[in-house]
Amino acid sequence: MTQSSFSQIPNPIIGDGIILLGFSVGSWDYVRTMPRQHTLWYLSHLKLNKNFLDYFAERESYIPLCRYYQNFETSTKFHQEKFFWVIHEKTSAIVGQHSLTKRYVDDRALMLGFSIHPDYQNMGFGSRSARILASAALDSGVADLVCAATSLTNLPSINALLTAGFTEVERGPHIHGAFPGPLERRFLMTRPGIAPDYPAYQCVK
Repeated sequence: MTQSSFSQIPNPIIGDGIILLGFSVGSWDYVRTMPRQHTLWYLSHLKLNKNFLDYFAERESYIPLCRYYQNFETSTKFHQEKFFWVIHEKTSAIVGQHSLTKRYVDDRALMLGFSIHPDYQNMGFGSRSARILASAALDSGVADLVCAATSLTNLPSINALLTAGFTEVERGPHIHGAFPGPLERRFLMTRPGIAPDYPAYQCVK
């Protein structure tokens, strides 16, 4: 997958009271109004430490951070990743974030990841945004299927994926490097006409 492949996915994606906006300079107007404590929470989910907080303080510092992530989409040897902010259309508040990951083991699949800030959980943002983003990726022709995985006990994420239209296909150990981890539940959403019989292990490992 190349950067142009990711660009086939609409940006922004708007529907069902939600805006999905790529992690880019264009999202600054939403980021600048985000409470500091929310920014810290998102930094942890982006695997960034508190030192990155200043990058979210001014537009001039936010721009190079966005460019870093845009370059990250094409510069990684083993996978590419695209980040999206989840925005409540009515209030313009950032309520969560999504990622789409392409691993080079298979051109057919994307992996979906998401996190909704605790202040906005149990409001349907997770299921609606997961459905909208996965559908947009499939409709764009970028992938034939979208995978997702979560722990056995993460009931909010499990319910969000099932409500979004994903099908649970298997359970197995989380794979990170050479060592298996805790068991997880794996889900698929496929393009019309494609049976959900793909070994999800291949795209979530």
